[in-house]
Amino acid sequence: MDMLIALAALILFTVVPVMLSARLMGARYPRFGRSLLAVIAAALAHILALYALRDPLIAHFLALFLTAVIFAALLGAKIVQAFFIAVVAVIIQVLIGFGLAAMGIAFEQMF
Repeated sequence: MDMLIALAALILFTVVPVMLSARLMGARYPRFGRSLLAVIAAALAHILALYALRDPLIAHFLALFLTAVIFAALLGAKIVQAFFIAVVAVIIQVLIGFGLAAMGIAFEQMF
């Protein structure tokens, strides 16, 4: 049961923000399945960029560029749209994280 909750939280925290930002930016294919594939491919590209380059800053910039290319290919967006999809997805992820942290603090104070 805990594994299912962790999987649902992972999907909520990674795939849904990409799907929402793809819809906000006007991508052609902002569906769940394509967003899931885009997140998996972007994560693999990020890992490969970190292994390929010694400088983490350059690796992160390369990973951001690769993420934009992957999002453009899989979500049917232009490259600039795909870049903003990645940025907006990160912003949504941060907001979800703050919301979950605030709920956790609120629930902790209740008991």
